Amino acid sequence: MENEAKEARPRRRAASTPPEQPHGALESLGNVDVSQALSTVSDYAKENPHVALAAAAGVGFILGRGLTPRMLGGIALFVGRRYASVAMRDALAGAVTSRLGQEG
Repeated sequence: MENEAKEARPRRRAASTPPEQPHGALESLGNVDVSQALSTVSDYAKENPHVALAAAAGVGFILGRGLTPRMLGGIALFVGRRYASVAMRDALAGAVTSRLGQEG
C-alpha cells in the first residue's frame, strides 16, 4: 500500500537551466548588416511573392517536423531517379553522337 502511494505521487521536475550560447555564435556572423539583409529579403519577396510563399511554407513544414526520415528518403529516391535518367540520356546521346561523328 505504501509503495503504491509513492508511485502515484507526481515526481518533481528538476529546474531546467537555459542552454548556453556557443561561444562566438554572434561573432561568427561577421560584419553582416541585419537591416540590409532584411531589406534585401523584403525586396525579393515583393518582386517574387510566389517564391517567397513557397519558401516560407517549406521552412515551416521542415521546422514543424513534417519532413520525416521516410519522406526524406522518398524525395531522395525521386530526385536520384530523375538525375540518373537525365545523366544516362546525356551520356548515351554523347556516345551516339561521338560514334556517328567517327564513322562519317
